Amino acid sequence: MAGGLKPALLTTLAGTLANIAFLTSPPTGMAIGAEDWLRFMIFLIVSIVIAVVADRLERSNQRLRISLQAERESQARIRAITEGVAEALVLVSPYQEILNVNRRFVELFGVPAERGIGQRLADVRTLYDQVFDDAEVLYGASVAASADTEHDLSRLVVQKWPQARELLHYSTPIRDDGEFLGRLFVFRDVTHEREVDRMKTEFVSLVSHELRTPLTAIKGFTQMVLDWDAGEIDDEVAEFLGVSLRNTDRLVALVNDLLDISRIESGRLQLKSEPVDLDEVVRDG
Repeated sequence: MAGGLKPALLTTLAGTLANIAFLTSPPTGMAIGAEDWLRFMIFLIVSIVIAVVADRLERSNQRLRISLQAERESQARIRAITEGVAEALVLVSPYQEILNVNRRFVELFGVPAERGIGQRLADVRTLYDQVFDDAEVLYGASVAASADTEHDLSRLVVQKWPQARELLHYSTPIRDDGEFLGRLFVFRDVTHEREVDRMKTEFVSLVSHELRTPLTAIKGFTQMVLDWDAGEIDDEVAEFLGVSLRNTDRLVALVNDLLDISRIESGRLQLKSEPVDLDEVVRDG
Protein backbone atom coordinates (compact mmCIF):
# COMPACT_ATOMS: atom_id res chain seq x y z
CA MET A 1 0.00 0.00 0.00
CA ALA A 2 1.36 3.45 -0.90
CA GLY A 3 2.23 5.66 2.02
CA GLY A 4 4.39 8.50 3.13
CA LEU A 5 4.19 12.06 4.34
CA LYS A 6 2.72 13.71 1.24
CA PRO A 7 -0.50 11.60 1.01
CA ALA A 8 -1.06 12.03 4.76
CA LEU A 9 -0.57 15.79 4.56
CA LEU A 10 -2.93 16.00 1.58
CA THR A 11 -5.56 14.14 3.56
CA THR A 12 -5.00 16.49 6.52
CA LEU A 13 -5.20 19.51 4.24
CA ALA A 14 -8.49 18.33 2.77
CA GLY A 15 -9.95 17.79 6.23
CA THR A 16 -8.66 21.21 7.35
CA LEU A 17 -10.19 23.01 4.40
CA ALA A 18 -13.51 21.26 5.01
CA ASN A 19 -13.48 22.35 8.64
CA ILE A 20 -12.51 25.92 7.73
CA ALA A 21 -15.32 26.06 5.20
CA PHE A 22 -17.73 24.81 7.86
CA LEU A 23 -16.52 27.27 10.48
CA THR A 24 -16.52 30.30 8.19
CA SER A 25 -19.85 29.50 6.57
CA PRO A 26 -21.95 27.75 9.20
CA PRO A 27 -25.43 26.56 8.38
CA THR A 28 -28.23 29.05 8.98
CA GLY A 29 -29.07 29.44 12.59
CA MET A 30 -25.94 27.72 13.87
CA ALA A 31 -23.44 29.72 15.94
CA ILE A 32 -19.67 29.01 15.86
CA GLY A 33 -17.91 29.59 19.14
CA ALA A 34 -14.38 29.55 20.57
CA GLU A 35 -14.79 25.93 21.61
CA ASP A 36 -15.38 24.93 17.97
CA TRP A 37 -12.21 26.71 16.89
CA LEU A 38 -10.29 24.98 19.72
CA ARG A 39 -11.51 21.55 18.55
CA PHE A 40 -10.48 22.52 15.04
CA MET A 41 -6.93 23.44 16.15
CA ILE A 42 -6.62 20.19 18.12
CA PHE A 43 -7.83 18.29 15.07
CA LEU A 44 -5.26 20.05 12.91
CA ILE A 45 -2.34 19.42 15.28
CA VAL A 46 -3.25 15.78 15.87
CA SER A 47 -3.66 15.20 12.14
CA ILE A 48 -0.22 16.66 11.39
CA VAL A 49 1.39 14.58 14.18
CA ILE A 50 -0.29 11.43 12.90
CA ALA A 51 0.88 12.20 9.36
CA VAL A 52 4.49 12.67 10.53
CA VAL A 53 4.43 9.50 12.65
CA ALA A 54 2.89 7.52 9.80
CA ASP A 55 5.58 8.79 7.44
CA ARG A 56 8.36 7.77 9.83
CA LEU A 57 6.81 4.35 10.31
CA GLU A 58 6.58 3.90 6.57
CA ARG A 59 10.23 4.89 6.13
CA SER A 60 11.27 2.52 8.92
CA ASN A 61 9.28 -0.30 7.32
CA GLN A 62 10.92 0.42 3.98
CA ARG A 63 14.41 0.29 5.52
CA LEU A 64 13.47 -2.92 7.32
CA ARG A 65 12.26 -4.51 4.07
CA ILE A 66 15.51 -3.53 2.34
CA SER A 67 17.56 -4.97 5.25
CA LEU A 68 15.57 -8.21 5.25
CA GLN A 69 16.01 -8.57 1.49
CA ALA A 70 19.77 -7.99 1.81
CA GLU A 71 19.90 -10.54 4.65
CA ARG A 72 18.02 -13.11 2.55
CA GLU A 73 20.39 -12.56 -0.37
CA SER A 74 23.42 -12.85 1.91
CA GLN A 75 22.13 -16.09 3.43
CA ALA A 76 21.37 -17.45 -0.06
CA ARG A 77 24.94 -16.73 -1.15
CA ILE A 78 26.35 -18.38 1.97
CA ARG A 79 24.15 -21.45 1.42
CA ALA A 80 25.25 -21.65 -2.21
CA ILE A 81 28.90 -21.58 -1.15
CA THR A 82 28.58 -24.09 1.70
CA GLU A 83 26.44 -26.47 -0.35
CA GLY A 84 28.81 -26.27 -3.32
CA VAL A 85 32.08 -27.18 -1.57
CA ALA A 86 33.44 -30.72 -1.64
CA GLU A 87 34.19 -30.75 2.09
CA ALA A 88 31.80 -31.59 4.92
CA LEU A 89 31.25 -28.51 7.12
CA VAL A 90 30.02 -28.36 10.73
CA LEU A 91 29.62 -25.10 12.66
CA VAL A 92 29.76 -25.55 16.43
CA SER A 93 29.01 -22.81 18.98
CA PRO A 94 31.31 -22.01 21.93
CA TYR A 95 28.79 -23.96 24.04
CA GLN A 96 29.30 -27.11 21.93
CA GLU A 97 25.96 -26.79 20.13
CA ILE A 98 25.87 -27.81 16.45
CA LEU A 99 24.58 -24.72 14.64
CA ASN A 100 24.65 -25.91 11.05
CA VAL A 101 25.90 -28.60 8.67
CA ASN A 102 26.06 -28.64 4.88
CA ARG A 103 24.80 -31.15 2.33
CA ARG A 104 28.23 -32.77 1.92
CA PHE A 105 28.20 -33.64 5.64
CA VAL A 106 24.94 -35.55 5.15
CA GLU A 107 26.34 -37.35 2.08
CA LEU A 108 29.68 -38.20 3.68
CA PHE A 109 28.43 -39.54 7.00
CA GLY A 110 24.90 -40.67 6.12
CA VAL A 111 23.48 -38.59 8.98
CA PRO A 112 20.33 -36.46 8.43
CA ALA A 113 20.92 -32.77 9.09
CA GLU A 114 18.08 -32.61 11.64
CA ARG A 115 19.81 -35.28 13.71
CA GLY A 116 22.72 -32.93 14.28
CA ILE A 117 21.54 -29.32 14.08
CA GLY A 118 20.53 -28.00 17.49
CA GLN A 119 22.19 -30.90 19.33
CA ARG A 120 25.17 -30.63 21.65
CA LEU A 121 28.32 -32.63 20.96
CA ALA A 122 27.52 -34.79 23.98
CA ASP A 123 24.16 -35.65 22.42
CA VAL A 124 25.82 -37.04 19.26
CA ARG A 125 28.57 -38.93 21.10
CA THR A 126 27.26 -42.25 19.76
CA LEU A 127 27.66 -40.98 16.19
CA TYR A 128 31.41 -40.70 16.77
CA ASP A 129 31.53 -44.37 17.77
CA GLN A 130 29.42 -45.35 14.78
CA VAL A 131 31.31 -43.38 12.14
CA PHE A 132 34.98 -43.13 13.20
CA ASP A 133 37.86 -45.29 14.24
CA ASP A 134 39.52 -43.99 17.41
CA ALA A 135 36.26 -42.17 18.15
CA GLU A 136 37.11 -41.38 21.77
CA VAL A 137 40.21 -39.40 20.83
CA LEU A 138 38.39 -37.50 18.06
CA TYR A 139 35.44 -36.66 20.34
CA GLY A 140 37.74 -35.37 23.05
CA ALA A 141 39.66 -33.26 20.54
CA SER A 142 36.39 -31.82 19.15
CA VAL A 143 35.13 -30.85 22.62
CA ALA A 144 38.45 -29.22 23.50
CA ALA A 145 38.65 -27.40 20.16
CA SER A 146 35.11 -25.98 20.41
CA ALA A 147 36.26 -23.52 23.07
CA ASP A 148 39.61 -22.72 21.41
CA THR A 149 39.43 -19.13 20.15
CA GLU A 150 42.90 -18.89 18.64
CA HIS A 151 44.37 -21.94 16.92
CA ASP A 152 43.80 -23.76 13.65
CA LEU A 153 43.92 -27.52 14.18
CA SER A 154 44.21 -30.45 11.78
CA ARG A 155 44.58 -34.21 11.99
CA LEU A 156 44.05 -37.31 9.85
CA VAL A 157 41.06 -39.44 10.88
CA VAL A 158 39.75 -42.79 9.62
CA GLN A 159 36.08 -43.23 8.79
CA LYS A 160 34.64 -46.72 9.06
CA TRP A 161 30.92 -46.11 8.34
CA PRO A 162 28.99 -45.89 6.04
CA GLN A 163 32.14 -46.26 3.93
CA ALA A 164 35.81 -46.67 4.76
CA ARG A 165 37.61 -43.40 4.06
CA GLU A 166 40.62 -41.38 5.15
CA LEU A 167 39.65 -37.83 6.09
CA LEU A 168 41.64 -34.69 6.79
CA HIS A 169 39.92 -33.12 9.81
CA TYR A 170 40.51 -29.37 10.04
CA SER A 171 39.02 -26.76 12.36
CA THR A 172 39.32 -22.99 12.67
CA PRO A 173 37.74 -20.32 14.93
CA ILE A 174 34.98 -18.17 13.40
CA ARG A 175 34.70 -14.50 14.35
CA ASP A 176 32.49 -11.55 13.44
CA ASP A 177 33.63 -8.05 14.39
CA GLY A 178 35.99 -9.61 16.92
CA GLU A 179 33.29 -11.69 18.59
CA PHE A 180 33.94 -15.44 18.82
CA LEU A 181 30.98 -17.19 17.21
CA GLY A 182 32.24 -20.76 17.41
CA ARG A 183 34.36 -23.17 15.41
CA LEU A 184 34.10 -24.48 11.88
CA PHE A 185 34.98 -28.17 11.55
CA VAL A 186 35.92 -29.36 8.06
CA PHE A 187 36.17 -32.97 6.88
CA ARG A 188 37.93 -33.49 3.55
CA ASP A 189 38.02 -36.87 1.83
CA VAL A 190 41.69 -37.59 1.04
CA THR A 191 41.30 -41.33 0.44
CA HIS A 192 42.26 -41.16 -3.24
CA GLU A 193 45.12 -38.75 -2.60
CA ARG A 194 46.55 -40.95 0.12
CA GLU A 195 46.25 -44.04 -2.07
CA VAL A 196 48.05 -42.28 -4.95
CA ASP A 197 50.74 -41.14 -2.53
CA ARG A 198 51.23 -44.70 -1.27
CA MET A 199 51.43 -45.98 -4.84
CA LYS A 200 54.04 -43.33 -5.64
CA THR A 201 56.09 -44.27 -2.59
CA GLU A 202 55.91 -47.97 -3.43
CA PHE A 203 56.87 -47.27 -7.04
CA VAL A 204 59.88 -45.18 -6.01
CA SER A 205 60.97 -47.86 -3.56
CA LEU A 206 60.59 -50.65 -6.13
CA VAL A 207 62.40 -48.78 -8.90
CA SER A 208 65.18 -47.73 -6.55
CA HIS A 209 65.77 -51.33 -5.44
CA GLU A 210 65.75 -52.55 -9.04
CA LEU A 211 68.24 -49.87 -10.10
CA ARG A 212 70.62 -50.37 -7.20
CA THR A 213 71.29 -54.04 -8.03
CA PRO A 214 72.64 -53.52 -11.56
CA LEU A 215 74.43 -50.30 -10.57
CA THR A 216 76.21 -52.13 -7.76
CA ALA A 217 77.32 -54.82 -10.23
CA ILE A 218 78.52 -52.24 -12.78
CA LYS A 219 80.44 -50.38 -10.08
CA GLY A 220 82.05 -53.56 -8.75
CA PHE A 221 83.16 -54.89 -12.14
CA THR A 222 84.45 -51.46 -13.21
CA GLN A 223 86.48 -51.23 -10.03
CA MET A 224 87.89 -54.71 -10.66
CA VAL A 225 89.06 -53.74 -14.14
CA LEU A 226 90.62 -50.55 -12.83
CA ASP A 227 92.45 -52.60 -10.17
CA TRP A 228 93.88 -54.84 -12.99
CA ASP A 229 92.09 -57.85 -11.57
CA ALA A 230 91.14 -58.75 -15.16
CA GLY A 231 94.53 -57.90 -16.61
CA GLU A 232 96.55 -54.82 -17.41
CA ILE A 233 94.85 -51.81 -19.04
CA ASP A 234 96.38 -48.72 -20.61
CA ASP A 235 95.94 -45.18 -19.38
CA GLU A 236 93.25 -44.25 -21.92
CA VAL A 237 91.04 -47.21 -20.94
CA ALA A 238 91.62 -46.42 -17.26
CA GLU A 239 90.50 -42.81 -17.89
CA PHE A 240 87.29 -43.94 -19.60
CA LEU A 241 86.56 -46.46 -16.87
CA GLY A 242 87.20 -43.79 -14.20
CA VAL A 243 84.54 -41.55 -15.81
CA SER A 244 82.15 -44.49 -15.86
CA LEU A 245 82.87 -45.28 -12.19
CA ARG A 246 82.27 -41.68 -11.07
CA ASN A 247 78.92 -41.49 -12.87
CA THR A 248 77.95 -44.85 -11.42
CA ASP A 249 78.73 -43.54 -7.94
CA ARG A 250 76.45 -40.54 -8.61
CA LEU A 251 73.62 -42.82 -9.70
CA VAL A 252 74.08 -45.05 -6.64
CA ALA A 253 73.96 -41.98 -4.38
CA LEU A 254 70.79 -40.80 -6.13
CA VAL A 255 69.14 -44.20 -5.72
CA ASN A 256 70.09 -44.27 -2.04
CA ASP A 257 68.50 -40.81 -1.60
CA LEU A 258 65.30 -42.05 -3.24
CA LEU A 259 65.26 -45.06 -0.92
CA ASP A 260 65.76 -42.79 2.09
CA ILE A 261 62.82 -40.60 0.99
CA SER A 262 60.69 -43.72 0.61
CA ARG A 263 61.66 -44.90 4.11
CA ILE A 264 60.96 -41.45 5.62
CA GLU A 265 57.48 -41.26 4.03
CA SER A 266 56.62 -44.75 5.23
CA GLY A 267 57.86 -43.98 8.73
CA ARG A 268 60.58 -46.62 8.65
CA LEU A 269 63.36 -44.05 8.89
CA GLN A 270 63.55 -41.50 11.70
CA LEU A 271 65.37 -38.23 11.06
CA LYS A 272 68.01 -37.09 13.51
CA SER A 273 68.51 -33.33 13.66
CA GLU A 274 71.98 -31.94 14.28
CA PRO A 275 73.88 -28.72 13.49
CA VAL A 276 75.42 -28.53 10.01
CA ASP A 277 78.26 -26.36 8.74
CA LEU A 278 76.72 -24.81 5.61
CA ASP A 279 80.10 -23.57 4.34
CA GLU A 280 81.41 -27.11 4.41
CA VAL A 281 78.30 -28.43 2.66
CA VAL A 282 78.70 -25.82 -0.11
CA ARG A 283 82.39 -26.60 -0.53
CA ASP A 284 81.75 -30.33 -0.72
CA GLY A 285 78.88 -29.79 -3.19
